[in-house]
Amino acid sequence: MSETLCAKFHDVMMNLLKRLISGSADTSASTKAELEQGKLLKKVGRKGRGRAQFDMPCGVTTTKAEEEEEEEDVDYDYDGDDGGGCCGGDYVGNDNDDADLVVVADTDNHRIQLFSIDGLFKFKFGEKGSNPHQLCYPAGVAVTSKDSIVVSDSVNVAVKLFSLEGNLEKHFTCPGHLELPYGVAVTSDDHVVVTDIYKHSVVVLRPNGELSHTFGCYGDGPREFDHPYCVTTNSSNQIVVSDTGNSAVKIFHFQGRLLRHFSTSDFRLPADNFVSLYGVCTDADDNTLVVCTSGVYILTKDGRLWEVLTSKDGLTSPRCVAACSASGGRLLVTQAGYDSRHELCVFRYNREDFRSLNTLVYYAISI
Repeated sequence: MSETLCAKFHDVMMNLLKRLISGSADTSASTKAELEQGKLLKKVGRKGRGRAQFDMPCGVTTTKAEEEEEEEDVDYDYDGDDGGGCCGGDYVGNDNDDADLVVVADTDNHRIQLFSIDGLFKFKFGEKGSNPHQLCYPAGVAVTSKDSIVVSDSVNVAVKLFSLEGNLEKHFTCPGHLELPYGVAVTSDDHVVVTDIYKHSVVVLRPNGELSHTFGCYGDGPREFDHPYCVTTNSSNQIVVSDTGNSAVKIFHFQGRLLRHFSTSDFRLPADNFVSLYGVCTDADDNTLVVCTSGVYILTKDGRLWEVLTSKDGLTSPRCVAACSASGGRLLVTQAGYDSRHELCVFRYNREDFRSLNTLVYYAISI
């Protein structure tokens, strides 16, 4: 394992956290008060190594199964260190493999954790190391059409596919094109899209792991990137990049042709707002949601960021976001920072509440 890469990753994360913390809202509201706001359903975790505990959780996604059943609750205050080997950890809850699952990259614990859509712990896998089945600072997660979990294994400079049981299925490297992979997404035909925050580029891999194409380089132009941390795709296989260093959201055709470029002047946030973009996802209506400072926003057709979740809902240091239609609609948000927040938050999310924006400014293009 490269000590240089570990140092690079540490430096990058410290710079990112400084950006997030400097713009985060200061809130002393208790979880009870946040629940009373009506959007927050559950918070899972705190800093630790036990099940349903986290150390700098980052990427989050959901599986694509549709059926779900009730499950038994588990103890989220578990203090023990129960290993965390590649397939280690107890499976908790029933054996309903048809239910939607939430997948979280527990980055500094070098593992992946799985939960029910309502935040009940199910399973974990992963351990620190440089072997193909091991992980070293996994950052992004995505899911294929067959529910394989795709992980950007940052310091190991690899993209890995695991089964829901934690078994390694595929292991991709892309010498010369990947240096510090971070964000990851999957298209409808299972191409894997990866952002590299040291090459400041987007790398697209075929389903078999072969290189399809790359685009982007360092810079502040519309087709350039400065630490593009996160990425998502929509049903048209367009690629949406959160270009953190440039405080911009950029939408590309699958082959890399720029379609839209939105920056702070388009967001129409209050003038004194600090802008720090991070996680990005799309919902079932192809609406783009982005983490900006201490909130989650919808990106509208003209580039405005329309408020969905704020610090009043319990967000202080959100990192990544995923949308799910199960249980009437959910937003899953990971939080991590210098404060005590190392957690997964489950929020209500009803797309109907925002559909009236379609007649005004919703982002919905098909090119």
